[in-house]
Amino acid sequence: VKCPGAEPAVMAYESRPLSIGELVTTTTHTTTSTTVSTTTTTTIHVEASLQVTPKVAQACNRAVFTAVVAVGALLPLRFFWSWGPATPKAVQDALADVMSAANAPEFGLAEVSFPLSILVEIIESLTAQGSVTVEMHVVAANREGTQDTALGRLQVRRSDPPPTVEAQGSPVVLARPNDVVRLPLLTGEAAPACSSRQLVVRWEYSSPTYMSGRWRNLTDVSPPLLSTSRLQRVLQFPPFTFAADSLHMFRAFVSWELASAASSAAPSSAPTPPVLFRLMVGRQPPPKATIAGPGTVSRSCGFTLDASKVSDAEAADASADLSFRWSCALESPSGFPEACLSLPNFGAENASKVDGYGSEGRVLNVEGGKLRLAGLYSFYVAVTRHSDGGGAPSSTSTFAVQVLGAAVRPVVPPVLLKVPWEDRERVSVSDEMGAPVAQVNVQAGPLPACSIPDTWNVQWVLVHLASPAPLIVAGLASVWSRTVNKGTEVLRLSTSDLRGHSMVPGQLYKYALLRADDPELLSVTFDALGSTPPSEYNTTLLSGLLDILRGELKESLGVSGLPLAALVRANASLVEWSPAFIADRPPSEGRVAVLPTSGQALRTAFTLTTSGWADDENTDHLEYSFYSLPAAVDSCASVDWHNSSSPSYWSRIGGRRLREWSSSPSLEGLMMPVGDYLFAARARDRLHATAAACAEARVNVRPPEGGISMQEVGDVFSAASSAGSADRLLVAVDTVASSMAELLASGSSREVLEAVVGKVLDALDMAVKILEPTAEAIQQVGLAVSSVVAGVGGATLGIEGLDRTLGAVGGCLTLFLDSPLGGLAPSAGDAMLQGLVAIDGGMGGPQASREEAKRAEASSLNLLQLTELLGRSAQRGLQVDAVLELSTPGARMSLARPALAGAGPLRLSGLSVPRGALKTAVDRARARRRRLQASAEPGTCDGESLDVRRTVWLGRNPHRHVANNRSYNAEVLGTATVVTLRLELCGEALELRFAENEEPLRIVTPFVQPVSGALPDNYKEVTACLLFDDDPAKQIWIDKYSRSPDETCTSGAGACTCMAFLGGGSYTALNIYAPNFTVTTTGTSTTSSTPPPAPSEDEGMSLALVGAALVGATLVFACVGGVYAVWRLKRRKKLSRVASYEKDDVLEKKEAVEPKQIAPKETELDSEVRRQAEELHRAEFLFQQLRSQALEGDHEARKDLLSRAKVSVNPSPQLVATVDELMLVMKKEKMQAMIKQQMNVNEVAIKDRNEKASQLAARALKNGSPTPVQTAPPLSSLPSKQDRANRMREIADAQRGSPPVPSVPSNQPSREDRIREIANTRAHQRGSPEQPRIPPPSLPSEQSREERIREIARTRQMQRGSPVQPQTTPRPNSSPQNGRNPSQDRRVHDMPRHRNRSGDRA
Repeated sequence: VKCPGAEPAVMAYESRPLSIGELVTTTTHTTTSTTVSTTTTTTIHVEASLQVTPKVAQACNRAVFTAVVAVGALLPLRFFWSWGPATPKAVQDALADVMSAANAPEFGLAEVSFPLSILVEIIESLTAQGSVTVEMHVVAANREGTQDTALGRLQVRRSDPPPTVEAQGSPVVLARPNDVVRLPLLTGEAAPACSSRQLVVRWEYSSPTYMSGRWRNLTDVSPPLLSTSRLQRVLQFPPFTFAADSLHMFRAFVSWELASAASSAAPSSAPTPPVLFRLMVGRQPPPKATIAGPGTVSRSCGFTLDASKVSDAEAADASADLSFRWSCALESPSGFPEACLSLPNFGAENASKVDGYGSEGRVLNVEGGKLRLAGLYSFYVAVTRHSDGGGAPSSTSTFAVQVLGAAVRPVVPPVLLKVPWEDRERVSVSDEMGAPVAQVNVQAGPLPACSIPDTWNVQWVLVHLASPAPLIVAGLASVWSRTVNKGTEVLRLSTSDLRGHSMVPGQLYKYALLRADDPELLSVTFDALGSTPPSEYNTTLLSGLLDILRGELKESLGVSGLPLAALVRANASLVEWSPAFIADRPPSEGRVAVLPTSGQALRTAFTLTTSGWADDENTDHLEYSFYSLPAAVDSCASVDWHNSSSPSYWSRIGGRRLREWSSSPSLEGLMMPVGDYLFAARARDRLHATAAACAEARVNVRPPEGGISMQEVGDVFSAASSAGSADRLLVAVDTVASSMAELLASGSSREVLEAVVGKVLDALDMAVKILEPTAEAIQQVGLAVSSVVAGVGGATLGIEGLDRTLGAVGGCLTLFLDSPLGGLAPSAGDAMLQGLVAIDGGMGGPQASREEAKRAEASSLNLLQLTELLGRSAQRGLQVDAVLELSTPGARMSLARPALAGAGPLRLSGLSVPRGALKTAVDRARARRRRLQASAEPGTCDGESLDVRRTVWLGRNPHRHVANNRSYNAEVLGTATVVTLRLELCGEALELRFAENEEPLRIVTPFVQPVSGALPDNYKEVTACLLFDDDPAKQIWIDKYSRSPDETCTSGAGACTCMAFLGGGSYTALNIYAPNFTVTTTGTSTTSSTPPPAPSEDEGMSLALVGAALVGATLVFACVGGVYAVWRLKRRKKLSRVASYEKDDVLEKKEAVEPKQIAPKETELDSEVRRQAEELHRAEFLFQQLRSQALEGDHEARKDLLSRAKVSVNPSPQLVATVDELMLVMKKEKMQAMIKQQMNVNEVAIKDRNEKASQLAARALKNGSPTPVQTAPPLSSLPSKQDRANRMREIADAQRGSPPVPSVPSNQPSREDRIREIANTRAHQRGSPEQPRIPPPSLPSEQSREERIREIARTRQMQRGSPVQPQTTPRPNSSPQNGRNPSQDRRVHDMPRHRNRSGDRA
């Protein structure tokens, strides 16, 4: 050591080596010439503790005693184990081998573990109370002889003890009616379980106010009390559930329920003593309004005061339950109490108006020029709640407005300021919270004098309310805009620039808006305050003052800011400033402790504790959450806890959340997977600002020694489920899944593996059921699913297990979509995508059996649907024209929401969508939405933006499990890269279809599947773009609607562009071998590469024969080619209609015998043939659809079909046959209609005939004539069913013009004949003579009745002396030969038509 101005000093030290961990004390004595250093050594002491896991156990559990050394751990330690006095002698004898093994090594064991099953007989024989104590001592000593003794005690129970439960927080809760009421419990298990069980919490309610102390279930209360929490250990009720001035009591009973008794109501264990909560709801304070309005305004300008923001705004009926009353007073100058009487709002005729032009209502509109005196006015609004009764108290809010006189120039228009905080409210200065948005609206009045001056230069600044004068701390970046709405000009100026680092916690600050009319007053020195906003804001910075103020500016900047008074003296005026707020910093100075620092997976329970947090308010309201990070993380400072898109975000570097937010600062009974960890804790205040702290020591978790047992797996899940935490369950799932390798290595039976997998999946399902719909919780599920598939393995899980993991993913995403939250965070989306990719990988390749292939196909379809559901969840909070990327090894998802307005193609990453086809699809979707507008949710979609999702499956084909080998399914491998595209408008999928001359859809595939095998001779490598037809009846890859613009794309990593003529679906690109030949046709001649033979001497006949031969050959080849093209087209149509798996088997057998050849690349001729075939196929499909509609009775379809036949010059045979079929159908319909009409006519005729006959008989009786005897016709004369059928056949034949079919006479016996036949049969059996048949009395027929009527008429005419009308013959149309029954005629023919004396018609 060399001291300044002195001789070199001499250092004295003891010459011996020092031990690691040894404390060294240095004492320095300084003299004028020397410095003496004295080194003294202090022997380090040892502090040990003994941790017992579990502290209470059953005979089926395993006990673990772990020696933990807090000080001196770096020294070599020796452990000595012994029994404590509380251990019975029988237990010591039974565990003698365990004790010997613990002390056998040279340094002893730091951990002693043994099963408690060997104590079953001892427990049964020794205990009368059902338990026995096992106490162990351990002595930890270092090599120098320093030692410490620790004691651990374990209680072994004969039966399963009840769970542990206590109130989390105070059991007495004070609340107001508008508060959210939350009553949480802390639950756990006293001992690990011996069988599968679950925690059951039963809540009861009572109220001395309403129920006289009687206890009821929550659902039996009227109205029922429904908790909004998904956790059964937590009760949560929304605001205004409980009335003011009321007392409520809740009690909770906690018990165990066996899995086998889950369906029964009786618990499997006795419940714990109830935990009692007392909820006291106080009186609701009077509602208080916050008035928003301009602080300064010219007298000639009108302004508006708005009191809509009320502290009671959470109530559903707040608007109807509140009343407002405004008043006004002139504060300065004083002595003018009648100054406000000039306002028409307070007049008698307008006082009761609530539209803003009276004194009642939420808004007060003050017209310009109505306030005759300039000065400072105070406006008061009194708010009263009607439900509190007639004598309810009211609160009064005050707002001051400075009204400027006419002499003040320039005129100041009204300025309305809006900020998200109240006066003197705490605002977090943490960057994670986001900056509060302050906005100013400057509204021009109706008069020209109240317009916004063009010379205004404005700037937001942050003002510190320091003493003795306010100081400008920083200039804030701002955005401004001018709009004109219905002739009213509005200037909107807002800022979201939060300078948290410039604020002192606990101090008061304000946002102020300054202006200056003279731009020369604003120079270039304000950037010394650190305020240089971007140029696009187009605002003028307050960046300096005149030269006369530069000295004052420099002095002020050296202290803390720019004095606000300096700007005022420089003619820079204050336009408006916000209410003051208190800068609040996040919690800080926390610590984390973890015990023990090492252990075994599934056996060692870790305890995490956090303490030492500080906050600007008290720490009682803080909440804590625990996390695990990889041991490679340096510290918490290197971890990003807020930005989920950052690569250093805690979940992206391998972190896991161990427990959700809770008021408990400790986490006990935690079991971790194998690995090295750094544990961290986060604290959160009431403003949701957070801070993090990490433990000093890393923790090592090693695999369990000696393998794992089924009981240990059950203990892990039992402890996690008893805590009632979804995060604890997911950590338990991860722990067991990561230990599956040890279970598989131990050679466990298949039954044990299936039981463990079942417990893992059950825990995953239970976690999803109690999950809170937050982004972090969704993220934990995705990571757990990945861990399950990676740890257990897809083969062990099977299709059923993978389906259950898909169900967990779907349950989380559905829960999130049903919640009011925004879009899914990128980190959560990445985790869920990672889980889906892991499930897809777990499915493996194509299945062996057909049944398994069908199940795998259904699972892959479900996976694709969940992928789209994930995209919708992440896309829900996406802004217009924003883009979001989700990525994980094996898949990428690009999400975009572009605006529909604009020209040119819609270009996104790897995608180009033409506007024409997009506009057509959007118009169709909008038309459907208008038809369903009544049932649609209002305001959910504006219809002006499109949701685009592009998912790239890198090296994995999600359609590889289709259960058929048709088309290209066998060529597209499971490792092919597939791009899935979805376009949606307001949740409805769009299908793009393109015209022939329209630009197609262009999709970029990042990888092209290479071709396999060597290149054959006369073949070349070409690229084929395929589209997957997801029709359930097809499920095939086709090249019908897609192709590559390039002949060949580079295989492997080279990207390839595919042109698609059908938008929406899955696309892929692969290289194939195609024949390398070219055929060129011109007219009827074909050119060949073979040279023609030389002509002979006889050129006449030889050339003619050669030409004829060539022409003949050409014709033959053309015919053969045409026949082959037609045959191939028909065969392709036939194959495309195959839609069942039974026909797939036939095709597979055929392909096994005749291997399928790779389709060659199409030439121009083949392309034209294919295009024509596609057009024919499309036309045939549309024609068949039109035919079906016409035959089913569609009038428009029939009209279209007949018009085609009418205008067609050369109709096709198919059209002629269809028209003939339609004509037959129409004739049949017409015939049926005429038959029905004729039957109706017959019924009417019979009715008319009977009525006329009755009228004739009545008239004859009235005139004194003898009444003809009218009796009913015999049964045999009535038409039978066969007669009616014959009659209908005759009518049909007459309408068709065909000869009538001879009718079949009715030979059915009458009723009397049947009765008589039965009677004769019975008499013959008895030996009695048969009764002769008595003919029925002859009744007058219809013809004889008419003749009798005519006879009566002639007799009356002769009596009156009138001439008798001659008898005429019946008309021809009444004869049966003309197809008409005379008994059914409406008229009575040949009736004399004259009047009698009374004027009646005879």
